[in-house]
Amino acid sequence: MKALCWEGVDELAVRDVPEPEIRNGQDVIVKVTASTTCGSDLHLIGGYIPAMRAGDVIGHEFLGEVVETGPDVRRHKVGDRVVVCSFVGCGRCWYCANDMWSLCDNSNTNSGITQAMWGYEPGAARTCASRRSGWRPTPPARRTPTTGSSSGCGRRPTGPPRCARPSTRAARELPGHPRDAPRRRAPRLRPFQTQERRLRPGGDPPGGLSRPRGGGEMADVFTVLGHDHTEVKRMLDELEAGPTRATGAGEDALAARGRKVQRLITEESKHEAVEEEYFWPAVRRLVRGGDRLADHAVAQEQAAKQVLDDLIAAQPWQDRFEELLADFIADAREHIAFEEEQVWPRLRELITAERAKELGRKVEAGKRLAPTRPHPNTPPRPAVLKAAGPMVGVADRMLDRVTGRDRD
Repeated sequence: MKALCWEGVDELAVRDVPEPEIRNGQDVIVKVTASTTCGSDLHLIGGYIPAMRAGDVIGHEFLGEVVETGPDVRRHKVGDRVVVCSFVGCGRCWYCANDMWSLCDNSNTNSGITQAMWGYEPGAARTCASRRSGWRPTPPARRTPTTGSSSGCGRRPTGPPRCARPSTRAARELPGHPRDAPRRRAPRLRPFQTQERRLRPGGDPPGGLSRPRGGGEMADVFTVLGHDHTEVKRMLDELEAGPTRATGAGEDALAARGRKVQRLITEESKHEAVEEEYFWPAVRRLVRGGDRLADHAVAQEQAAKQVLDDLIAAQPWQDRFEELLADFIADAREHIAFEEEQVWPRLRELITAERAKELGRKVEAGKRLAPTRPHPNTPPRPAVLKAAGPMVGVADRMLDRVTGRDRD
Protein backbone atom coordinates (compact mmCIF):
# COMPACT_ATOMS: atom_id res chain seq x y z
CA MET A 1 0.00 0.00 0.00
CA LYS A 2 1.03 3.65 -0.34
CA ALA A 3 2.17 5.84 2.55
CA LEU A 4 3.71 9.28 3.04
CA CYS A 5 7.24 8.74 4.38
CA TRP A 6 9.89 11.02 5.87
CA GLU A 7 13.09 10.87 3.80
CA GLY A 8 15.14 13.63 5.43
CA VAL A 9 14.90 17.24 6.52
CA ASP A 10 12.13 18.94 4.48
CA GLU A 11 11.92 15.90 2.21
CA LEU A 12 8.89 13.60 1.89
CA ALA A 13 8.02 10.81 -0.53
CA VAL A 14 5.18 8.39 -1.20
CA ARG A 15 6.44 4.83 -0.73
CA ASP A 16 5.09 1.31 -0.92
CA VAL A 17 4.98 -0.03 2.64
CA PRO A 18 3.74 -3.31 4.16
CA GLU A 19 0.06 -3.65 4.95
CA PRO A 20 -0.73 -3.16 8.66
CA GLU A 21 -1.70 -6.22 10.68
CA ILE A 22 -3.56 -6.97 13.90
CA ARG A 23 -0.96 -7.39 16.67
CA ASN A 24 -3.15 -6.99 19.72
CA GLY A 25 -6.65 -8.21 20.44
CA GLN A 26 -7.81 -4.61 20.79
CA ASP A 27 -6.26 -3.39 17.52
CA VAL A 28 -8.43 -1.82 14.83
CA ILE A 29 -7.21 -1.25 11.27
CA VAL A 30 -8.66 1.90 9.75
CA LYS A 31 -8.65 2.95 6.11
CA VAL A 32 -7.84 6.66 6.06
CA THR A 33 -10.33 8.78 4.12
CA ALA A 34 -9.41 12.33 5.25
CA SER A 35 -6.50 13.93 7.07
CA THR A 36 -4.50 17.15 7.12
CA THR A 37 -1.21 18.58 8.36
CA CYS A 38 -0.67 19.09 12.09
CA GLY A 39 1.92 21.22 13.85
CA SER A 40 3.71 18.12 15.11
CA ASP A 41 4.08 16.98 11.49
CA LEU A 42 6.04 20.17 10.84
CA HIS A 43 8.39 19.32 13.71
CA LEU A 44 9.02 15.91 12.16
CA ILE A 45 9.48 17.25 8.64
CA GLY A 46 11.88 19.98 9.80
CA GLY A 47 14.23 17.49 11.46
CA TYR A 48 13.63 18.69 15.01
CA ILE A 49 12.99 15.12 16.24
CA PRO A 50 16.43 13.47 16.22
CA ALA A 51 15.01 9.93 16.35
CA MET A 52 13.47 10.16 12.86
CA ARG A 53 14.88 7.78 10.26
CA ALA A 54 14.39 7.67 6.51
CA GLY A 55 11.29 5.66 5.69
CA ASP A 56 9.32 6.54 8.85
CA VAL A 57 5.63 6.99 8.00
CA ILE A 58 4.06 10.26 9.14
CA GLY A 59 0.49 11.43 9.61
CA HIS A 60 -2.13 11.24 12.40
CA GLU A 61 -5.50 12.58 13.60
CA PHE A 62 -7.63 11.41 10.70
CA LEU A 63 -11.06 10.21 9.57
CA GLY A 64 -11.54 6.75 8.18
CA GLU A 65 -13.41 3.48 7.89
CA VAL A 66 -12.84 0.36 9.98
CA VAL A 67 -11.69 -2.49 7.72
CA GLU A 68 -10.53 -5.04 10.31
CA THR A 69 -10.88 -5.51 14.07
CA GLY A 70 -9.11 -7.62 16.68
CA PRO A 71 -10.96 -10.39 18.54
CA ASP A 72 -11.32 -8.26 21.72
CA VAL A 73 -12.89 -5.21 20.04
CA ARG A 74 -16.54 -4.82 21.04
CA ARG A 75 -17.52 -1.22 20.28
CA HIS A 76 -16.54 -1.11 16.61
CA LYS A 77 -17.20 -3.29 13.61
CA VAL A 78 -16.05 -3.41 9.99
CA GLY A 79 -17.63 -0.56 8.04
CA ASP A 80 -17.84 1.91 10.93
CA ARG A 81 -16.86 5.47 10.01
CA VAL A 82 -14.56 6.77 12.76
CA VAL A 83 -12.40 9.71 13.77
CA VAL A 84 -9.02 8.97 15.37
CA CYS A 85 -7.59 11.48 17.83
CA SER A 86 -3.91 11.91 18.62
CA PHE A 87 -3.90 9.83 21.82
CA VAL A 88 -4.78 6.14 21.75
CA GLY A 89 -6.09 4.49 24.94
CA CYS A 90 -7.17 0.98 25.88
CA GLY A 91 -10.56 2.06 27.20
CA ARG A 92 -10.30 -0.26 30.21
CA CYS A 93 -7.73 1.06 32.67
CA TRP A 94 -8.55 3.49 35.49
CA TYR A 95 -7.43 6.53 33.52
CA CYS A 96 -9.48 5.65 30.42
CA ALA A 97 -12.48 4.85 32.62
CA ASN A 98 -12.23 8.42 33.97
CA ASP A 99 -11.84 10.08 30.55
CA MET A 100 -8.10 10.69 30.92
CA TRP A 101 -7.15 8.91 27.71
CA SER A 102 -3.70 10.50 27.40
CA LEU A 103 -2.62 8.80 30.64
CA CYS A 104 -3.59 5.27 29.55
CA ASP A 105 -1.65 2.57 31.35
CA ASN A 106 -1.71 0.01 28.54
CA SER A 107 -1.40 1.48 25.05
CA ASN A 108 2.33 2.22 25.03
CA THR A 109 3.46 -0.77 23.00
CA ASN A 110 7.13 -0.51 23.94
CA SER A 111 7.16 0.73 27.50
CA GLY A 112 10.43 -0.94 28.53
CA ILE A 113 12.59 1.96 27.32
CA THR A 114 10.67 4.68 29.12
CA GLN A 115 10.21 2.53 32.24
CA ALA A 116 13.96 2.06 32.51
CA MET A 117 14.76 5.71 31.77
CA TRP A 118 12.23 7.46 34.00
CA GLY A 119 10.98 4.76 36.36
CA TYR A 120 7.43 4.78 34.97
CA GLU A 121 5.53 4.46 31.69
CA PRO A 122 4.52 7.99 30.60
CA GLY A 123 1.05 8.30 29.20
CA ALA A 124 -0.70 6.72 26.27
CA ALA A 125 0.65 5.91 22.84
CA ARG A 126 0.10 8.45 20.12
CA THR A 127 -0.81 7.86 16.53
CA CYS A 128 2.23 9.97 15.67
CA ALA A 129 5.15 9.47 18.04
CA SER A 130 8.93 9.52 18.30
CA ARG A 131 11.05 6.38 18.46
CA ARG A 132 12.93 8.09 21.27
CA SER A 133 10.10 7.51 23.72
CA GLY A 134 9.81 3.87 22.83
CA TRP A 135 6.60 4.01 20.80
CA ARG A 136 6.31 2.22 17.50
CA PRO A 137 6.81 4.25 14.31
CA THR A 138 3.93 6.33 13.03
CA PRO A 139 1.15 4.46 11.23
CA PRO A 140 0.71 4.23 7.44
CA ALA A 141 -1.21 7.02 5.80
CA ARG A 142 -3.81 4.98 3.90
CA ARG A 143 -4.52 2.27 6.51
CA THR A 144 -3.45 2.35 10.11
CA PRO A 145 -3.65 0.01 13.11
CA THR A 146 -5.20 1.78 16.11
CA THR A 147 -4.66 0.26 19.55
CA GLY A 148 -7.67 0.47 21.83
CA SER A 149 -11.38 0.26 21.16
CA SER A 150 -12.60 3.24 23.19
CA SER A 151 -10.45 6.34 23.00
CA GLY A 152 -8.51 5.78 19.80
CA CYS A 153 -11.61 5.69 17.60
CA GLY A 154 -14.88 7.53 18.04
CA ARG A 155 -17.90 6.90 15.84
CA ARG A 156 -19.21 9.56 13.54
CA PRO A 157 -21.36 11.60 13.49
CA THR A 158 -21.24 11.80 17.29
CA GLY A 159 -17.46 12.38 17.06
CA PRO A 160 -14.65 11.17 19.28
CA PRO A 161 -15.08 10.55 23.00
CA ARG A 162 -14.19 13.28 25.41
CA CYS A 163 -10.50 13.75 26.00
CA ALA A 164 -10.88 15.92 29.10
CA ARG A 165 -7.95 15.96 31.47
CA PRO A 166 -9.09 16.91 34.99
CA SER A 167 -6.74 18.76 37.27
CA THR A 168 -4.59 16.71 39.63
CA ARG A 169 -6.79 17.68 42.57
CA ALA A 170 -9.98 16.77 40.74
CA ALA A 171 -8.50 13.48 39.58
CA ARG A 172 -7.53 12.53 43.11
CA GLU A 173 -11.09 13.08 44.26
CA LEU A 174 -12.37 10.49 41.78
CA PRO A 175 -13.06 7.08 43.34
CA GLY A 176 -10.48 4.39 42.90
CA HIS A 177 -7.58 6.63 41.94
CA PRO A 178 -4.39 4.53 41.56
CA ARG A 179 -2.84 6.63 44.34
CA ASP A 180 -5.19 4.87 46.79
CA ALA A 181 -4.10 1.37 45.76
CA PRO A 182 -0.85 -0.28 46.82
CA ARG A 183 1.73 0.24 44.12
CA ARG A 184 5.10 -1.25 43.41
CA ARG A 185 7.80 1.34 43.87
CA ALA A 186 9.41 2.31 40.59
CA PRO A 187 13.14 1.58 40.36
CA ARG A 188 15.17 4.53 41.52
CA LEU A 189 17.71 5.79 39.06
CA ARG A 190 20.93 7.32 40.23
CA PRO A 191 21.56 10.89 39.06
CA PHE A 192 23.35 10.72 35.75
CA GLN A 193 26.88 12.04 35.62
CA THR A 194 28.47 13.02 32.37
CA GLN A 195 31.81 11.59 31.32
CA GLU A 196 33.48 14.91 31.99
CA ARG A 197 32.58 14.60 35.71
CA ARG A 198 33.30 10.90 36.24
CA LEU A 199 37.03 11.44 36.52
CA ARG A 200 39.69 8.89 37.20
CA PRO A 201 42.08 9.50 40.11
CA GLY A 202 44.50 11.00 37.58
CA GLY A 203 41.87 13.46 36.43
CA ASP A 204 40.99 12.12 32.95
CA PRO A 205 37.53 10.90 31.93
CA PRO A 206 37.45 7.13 31.29
CA GLY A 207 38.33 6.34 27.70
CA GLY A 208 37.47 9.79 26.47
CA LEU A 209 38.89 13.24 26.09
CA SER A 210 40.77 14.75 28.99
CA ARG A 211 40.60 18.38 29.97
CA PRO A 212 43.33 20.78 28.97
CA ARG A 213 45.54 21.55 31.91
CA GLY A 214 47.26 24.73 32.84
CA GLY A 215 46.32 25.88 36.31
CA GLY A 216 43.21 27.76 37.22
CA GLU A 217 43.17 30.01 34.14
CA MET A 218 40.74 28.93 31.45
CA ALA A 219 42.35 27.75 28.21
CA ASP A 220 41.42 29.51 25.00
CA VAL A 221 39.34 27.90 22.28
CA PHE A 222 42.38 26.77 20.29
CA THR A 223 43.79 24.92 23.29
CA VAL A 224 40.46 23.26 24.08
CA LEU A 225 39.80 22.16 20.51
CA GLY A 226 43.46 21.29 19.95
CA HIS A 227 43.41 18.99 22.94
CA ASP A 228 40.29 17.31 21.56
CA HIS A 229 41.97 16.85 18.19
CA THR A 230 45.05 15.32 19.78
CA GLU A 231 43.00 12.81 21.73
CA VAL A 232 40.86 11.94 18.71
CA LYS A 233 43.94 11.37 16.57
CA ARG A 234 45.34 9.10 19.29
CA MET A 235 42.10 7.09 19.30
CA LEU A 236 42.15 6.88 15.51
CA ASP A 237 45.75 5.59 15.56
CA GLU A 238 44.84 2.93 18.13
CA LEU A 239 41.85 1.76 16.11
CA GLU A 240 43.82 1.73 12.88
CA ALA A 241 46.57 -0.40 14.44
CA GLY A 242 44.27 -2.59 16.51
CA PRO A 243 43.26 -6.20 15.80
CA THR A 244 40.31 -6.83 13.45
CA ARG A 245 38.34 -9.87 12.41
CA ALA A 246 40.38 -9.99 9.19
CA THR A 247 43.62 -10.27 11.22
CA GLY A 248 42.25 -13.07 13.37
CA ALA A 249 41.10 -11.11 16.41
CA GLY A 250 39.15 -13.12 18.97
CA GLU A 251 35.76 -12.38 20.46
CA ASP A 252 37.13 -10.43 23.44
CA ALA A 253 39.41 -8.31 21.24
CA LEU A 254 36.53 -7.49 18.89
CA ALA A 255 34.30 -6.55 21.81
CA ALA A 256 37.01 -4.22 23.13
CA ARG A 257 37.34 -2.71 19.66
CA GLY A 258 33.61 -2.08 19.56
CA ARG A 259 33.75 -0.30 22.93
CA LYS A 260 36.58 1.94 21.70
CA VAL A 261 34.55 2.90 18.65
CA GLN A 262 31.52 3.73 20.82
CA ARG A 263 33.72 6.02 22.95
CA LEU A 264 35.03 7.66 19.79
CA ILE A 265 31.47 8.22 18.54
CA THR A 266 30.48 9.77 21.88
CA GLU A 267 33.40 12.19 21.97
CA GLU A 268 33.14 13.10 18.29
CA SER A 269 29.41 13.76 18.62
CA LYS A 270 29.97 16.17 21.51
CA HIS A 271 32.92 17.84 19.81
CA GLU A 272 31.10 18.45 16.53
CA ALA A 273 27.97 19.69 18.31
CA VAL A 274 29.79 22.41 20.26
CA GLU A 275 31.81 23.44 17.22
CA GLU A 276 28.62 23.95 15.22
CA GLU A 277 27.04 25.78 18.14
CA TYR A 278 29.89 28.14 19.07
CA PHE A 279 33.07 27.86 16.99
CA TRP A 280 31.82 28.05 13.42
CA PRO A 281 29.49 31.02 14.12
CA ALA A 282 32.57 32.88 15.43
CA VAL A 283 34.44 32.03 12.23
CA ARG A 284 31.56 33.38 10.15
CA ARG A 285 31.48 36.65 12.12
CA LEU A 286 35.19 37.39 12.35
CA VAL A 287 36.99 35.89 9.37
CA ARG A 288 36.78 37.28 5.84
CA GLY A 289 35.40 34.43 3.76
CA GLY A 290 34.30 32.78 6.99
CA ASP A 291 30.99 31.63 5.53
CA ARG A 292 32.80 29.62 2.87
CA LEU A 293 35.17 28.06 5.41
CA ALA A 294 32.39 27.27 7.87
CA ASP A 295 30.11 25.83 5.19
CA HIS A 296 32.87 23.50 4.03
CA ALA A 297 33.68 22.39 7.58
CA VAL A 298 30.04 21.85 8.56
CA ALA A 299 29.48 19.82 5.39
CA GLN A 300 32.43 17.64 6.41
CA GLU A 301 30.96 17.22 9.89
CA GLN A 302 27.51 16.35 8.55
CA ALA A 303 29.01 13.68 6.30
CA ALA A 304 30.94 12.31 9.29
CA LYS A 305 27.75 12.23 11.38
CA GLN A 306 26.06 10.10 8.76
CA VAL A 307 28.94 7.61 8.85
CA LEU A 308 28.91 7.57 12.66
CA ASP A 309 25.14 7.09 12.66
CA ASP A 310 25.60 3.97 10.53
CA LEU A 311 28.59 2.86 12.57
CA ILE A 312 26.81 3.08 15.92
CA ALA A 313 24.52 0.21 14.91
CA ALA A 314 27.21 -1.95 13.26
CA GLN A 315 28.98 -4.82 15.04
CA PRO A 316 32.79 -5.18 15.11
CA TRP A 317 32.70 -8.65 13.53
CA GLN A 318 30.90 -7.34 10.46
CA ASP A 319 32.78 -6.31 7.32
CA ARG A 320 30.57 -3.23 7.16
CA PHE A 321 31.91 -2.12 10.55
CA GLU A 322 35.50 -1.91 9.30
CA GLU A 323 34.46 -0.22 6.06
CA LEU A 324 32.56 2.49 7.92
CA LEU A 325 35.38 2.94 10.43
CA ALA A 326 37.95 3.32 7.64
CA ASP A 327 35.75 5.94 5.97
CA PHE A 328 35.39 7.88 9.20
CA ILE A 329 39.12 7.76 10.01
CA ALA A 330 39.94 9.25 6.61
CA ASP A 331 37.21 11.89 6.88
CA ALA A 332 38.17 12.83 10.45
CA ARG A 333 41.83 13.37 9.58
CA GLU A 334 40.91 15.46 6.56
CA HIS A 335 38.58 17.62 8.65
CA ILE A 336 41.11 18.12 11.46
CA ALA A 337 43.79 19.13 8.95
CA PHE A 338 41.44 21.60 7.26
CA GLU A 339 40.46 23.17 10.56
CA GLU A 340 43.95 23.44 12.02
CA GLU A 341 45.76 24.51 8.85
CA GLN A 342 43.25 26.73 7.08
CA VAL A 343 40.83 28.06 9.69
CA TRP A 344 42.74 28.47 12.94
CA PRO A 345 45.55 30.68 11.54
CA ARG A 346 43.05 33.16 10.11
CA LEU A 347 40.94 33.27 13.27
CA ARG A 348 44.02 33.69 15.52
CA GLU A 349 44.91 36.90 13.72
CA LEU A 350 41.51 38.48 14.41
CA ILE A 351 40.18 37.21 17.72
CA THR A 352 41.28 38.84 20.98
CA ALA A 353 42.83 36.77 23.76
CA GLU A 354 39.89 37.51 26.05
CA ARG A 355 37.34 36.49 23.45
CA ALA A 356 39.28 33.32 22.63
CA LYS A 357 39.19 32.35 26.32
CA GLU A 358 35.48 33.12 26.55
CA LEU A 359 34.84 30.97 23.47
CA GLY A 360 36.94 28.21 25.00
CA ARG A 361 34.84 28.38 28.17
CA LYS A 362 31.61 28.05 26.17
CA VAL A 363 32.95 25.10 24.18
CA GLU A 364 34.15 23.32 27.32
CA ALA A 365 30.85 23.93 29.14
CA GLY A 366 28.80 22.98 26.08
CA LYS A 367 30.35 19.52 25.94
CA ARG A 368 28.86 18.64 29.32
CA LEU A 369 25.33 18.74 27.88
CA ALA A 370 26.03 18.07 24.22
CA PRO A 371 24.49 15.04 22.44
CA THR A 372 26.47 11.82 22.78
CA ARG A 373 25.12 10.38 19.56
CA PRO A 374 25.30 11.67 15.98
CA HIS A 375 22.13 13.25 14.67
CA PRO A 376 22.73 13.80 10.94
CA ASN A 377 19.11 14.82 10.31
CA THR A 378 19.15 17.70 12.79
CA PRO A 379 19.80 21.02 11.01
CA PRO A 380 23.29 22.28 11.98
CA ARG A 381 22.00 25.76 12.80
CA PRO A 382 23.21 27.38 16.04
CA ALA A 383 19.72 28.50 17.09
CA VAL A 384 18.38 24.95 16.70
CA LEU A 385 21.35 23.41 18.49
CA LYS A 386 21.19 25.84 21.43
CA ALA A 387 17.46 25.26 21.86
CA ALA A 388 17.34 21.51 21.33
CA GLY A 389 20.91 20.42 22.08
CA PRO A 390 20.65 20.14 25.89
CA MET A 391 17.36 18.21 25.69
CA VAL A 392 18.74 15.90 23.03
CA GLY A 393 21.89 15.46 25.12
CA VAL A 394 19.86 14.42 28.16
CA ALA A 395 17.81 12.01 26.03
CA ASP A 396 21.01 10.56 24.53
CA ARG A 397 22.51 9.99 27.98
CA MET A 398 19.32 8.33 29.20
CA LEU A 399 19.32 6.03 26.17
CA ASP A 400 23.04 5.32 26.67
CA ARG A 401 22.32 4.36 30.23
CA VAL A 402 19.40 2.11 29.35
CA THR A 403 21.38 0.30 26.63
CA GLY A 404 24.59 0.14 28.69
CA ARG A 405 26.50 2.19 26.15
CA ASP A 406 27.70 4.65 28.80
CA ARG A 407 29.43 1.76 30.60
CA ASP A 408 31.45 0.69 27.57
